[in-house]
Amino acid sequence: MKANLTDKFFSIPYRSKSLKTLLQQTPKDKLELVYLLTNHERWINTKIELINYILTHYQDILHIFFSYFTTDIWKFIELLLKKNGELTVKDSGNVEYIVLLNMYLIAFPVIKNGERTLIVPHETLDFLKKLDKTDYITNVKLNDTITTYTRALLEYYGYYEIDVLENYLKKYEDIEFAFDKYFPILSNDSLIYGYYVEENCVYLPTIEENPTFFMTRKQINNIDYYPLTKKDIYSYTHISKEEVDLANFFIDHFEIDEDDLASTILAIKLCIQMDFSIKDILEDLDYLELSPYEMKQLEKCLVNLQNNTRLWSLKGYTKNELKVPKLIRFPKSLN
Repeated sequence: MKANLTDKFFSIPYRSKSLKTLLQQTPKDKLELVYLLTNHERWINTKIELINYILTHYQDILHIFFSYFTTDIWKFIELLLKKNGELTVKDSGNVEYIVLLNMYLIAFPVIKNGERTLIVPHETLDFLKKLDKTDYITNVKLNDTITTYTRALLEYYGYYEIDVLENYLKKYEDIEFAFDKYFPILSNDSLIYGYYVEENCVYLPTIEENPTFFMTRKQINNIDYYPLTKKDIYSYTHISKEEVDLANFFIDHFEIDEDDLASTILAIKLCIQMDFSIKDILEDLDYLELSPYEMKQLEKCLVNLQNNTRLWSLKGYTKNELKVPKLIRFPKSLN
């Protein structure tokens, strides 16, 4: 899917690194979006007039967008600066950053000499090289904190209401979170990390694949979310002992490289977070052709991981911490 998006995204032939030329090659609706984001009203005149407006106010527009950027976004911009504003794109690894910077008219995807190339206009490049980034340090720290909390709560809860995020930010960071004010920060981060932000909730798209998720949530509607410590939030990417044990099982029984191992462990943990049974997971791993004894070893690792994983449907509680009546998972074809 990412590869298809990248191929579709890089379709405009390269002409020059002039900002005006690149804006002329950009569809009007993309330019109108920038006007809407910075002026909170729609553009009603011609594309030529809109281009002239953007050229006149370009630096002011960038200042607005920069105030919403996180360290991750600035790192990608620094990469573009090191490449002198011209990055050949070989794969889809950074497609989210490319989409984001193109949306803000900072970088433009083109086809140059038959290759997918991300171009930063001359004017933008000069402006970025002279930019005093210390002006944005306070913003970046705040944005990093907000996105760290947002992603951490997603790791533990999968789905939560905005006021849950507000309460944690106030409790641990003394940040008064206002959704309208900080929505652009979450919007940027959700594009990069693949979650959804709505007016009253934040959630991962994978919860939609669990047919019993909202039924379980309804059963425990009167129970608060599992209370996270500040340490929990800042260590949400920590690899647990149970994950290490499972990884060691695969290392001991198979020749597997580091990337494949990491993706396998993440996939199994995701299945557990989505309420898949151990039986379902073992059936999915049947292709490994393990002996009965090895299968028992694997099952033990999976059970330990399941018992110590905070489940999304249980508001971040483990199975042992919160007992609810078992719900039947129906095959998708029967839903």
